Amino acid sequence: MRHRLFFTLVSCLVIAGCIPSELIQRPTPLSDDAMSAAMKDLCSRDVVLIGEGANHGDGRSLAFKSELVQRLVEHCRFDAVVFEASSYDFLEIDRRLTKGQPVTRAMVSSAVGGLWNRNDEMQSLTTFLHQAVVAGRIRLGGIDDQLGSAGAFYSIGDMPAELAALLPSDRAAECSDVLRRLIYGQLTSPSPEKTTLFACLAEMRRAVDAAPEGIDRRTRERLLINIGSYLARQGADRSQYLDGRSQAMWSNFRWLVANRFGPDAKVIVWGASLHLSRDARAYPTFATIKNFGSYVDDAYGDSAFFLGFTAAAGSYMEGTQIRERPKATVGSLEAAALATSTADSIYLGRSDLESLDEAPASMFGPSAAPVTAAWSEVLDGVVVFRVERPPTRISAN
Repeated sequence: MRHRLFFTLVSCLVIAGCIPSELIQRPTPLSDDAMSAAMKDLCSRDVVLIGEGANHGDGRSLAFKSELVQRLVEHCRFDAVVFEASSYDFLEIDRRLTKGQPVTRAMVSSAVGGLWNRNDEMQSLTTFLHQAVVAGRIRLGGIDDQLGSAGAFYSIGDMPAELAALLPSDRAAECSDVLRRLIYGQLTSPSPEKTTLFACLAEMRRAVDAAPEGIDRRTRERLLINIGSYLARQGADRSQYLDGRSQAMWSNFRWLVANRFGPDAKVIVWGASLHLSRDARAYPTFATIKNFGSYVDDAYGDSAFFLGFTAAAGSYMEGTQIRERPKATVGSLEAAALATSTADSIYLGRSDLESLDEAPASMFGPSAAPVTAAWSEVLDGVVVFRVERPPTRISAN
């Protein structure tokens, strides 16, 4: 039986004066109102980008997102789900399915990655996605070119040797070794090994270009493009690195739509709000560079929907540490959203966000200072929780 999204509110002590008075209300029993309102806005779109706090450590947001994805697939005909996660491992899943080879639930969980797969709130969605992709109801993909995802079943395992096997044996060992060093973060920059690896990738690409057309060739081409773009960013400053990463994610998304999903696909994108907002320039790090969502906005316009999450109080997980979320202050988006309601969660649509004008909010994660923005220009909808909580950690499975 599917998990219900909402469950008993995590209990917390409210000390007089630590939360604005408009937030100190006894929540009514949890309802499905926020989910239903979000579904109404999202169902008809072609692309839905579902963000979250930048630290990936919000449990209630994760539970909401997991339920939302399942509903969008079941009731709104979405047929592709893309993660801000390893493009390499999702490409291997797709290759296996195309060739009629087995794909296990553990492979899907591994490809989703450790930011999410270690949390109990993700488990029902992982099972759902595995069953749906094996049955051919959906396609899955990853858009991140970063290497070294802990526990990845393919990219940190067989991939280096399989790609190096395209080369003559006297060259394969050297190229496999230097690629593994990149994957495990053992290359320095500048480094002679970086030059060696670029040469290896060029040789692999020539071997792939000479291979017969088919799923193996197309997959390997994409693997090598992503390894190359990731390698090229090594040693770049933070702004250059993030700019290149946004471009790589957009390149992977376009490739998936053109080569795997088809032009009529309805696509869900899962990741952090900083990457999946319509415009992230209000956040200092992205003040002068484009985020992934801005590329989607340029291409899809109003047929895309950008959903964010925030909370007025509570706690979150950062690494393995549980930290208190800063309390929403008077005048913040969170306080305004909850001021006239006793609901445990509120959904704000575009018109609601427009009516708030500019307001501070912790939309890009509680570990950073609140950002002031005209949020209707950043997101199309926002779910606001009265109290957030950390995810429930388990072993990945």
